[in-house]
Amino acid sequence: MRLTKFLPRPYNKIGIVCIAISTVRFIGAVYLSVIAVTSATLTYYRHKVSWMMSGTFVVSAAVDVAIASSMLYYLVQQRLGFVGKGLHGWVQLDMEQSNLSG
Repeated sequence: MRLTKFLPRPYNKIGIVCIAISTVRFIGAVYLSVIAVTSATLTYYRHKVSWMMSGTFVVSAAVDVAIASSMLYYLVQQRLGFVGKGLHGWVQLDMEQSNLSG
């Protein structure tokens, strides 16, 4: 929810995608819990849903990385004043820093 409120128009779609993916992950976690309670043995549980456990962790990590990287990108763009200027602003900043340090 923070991404949809915090980021401007083109970037706020990332928040909606992350919410949708997290909802699917939540449903998977509930399914894993039900299977864990109803399984007769731990070996059967691990054999039956080990792929889903790994997938849940991977999806969680991917959503976290997407949120962190999009917010970091936006904050850096906003701080440097390059929102809307794209790569040209980064090149200009690099050239200015080279001139100052050289």
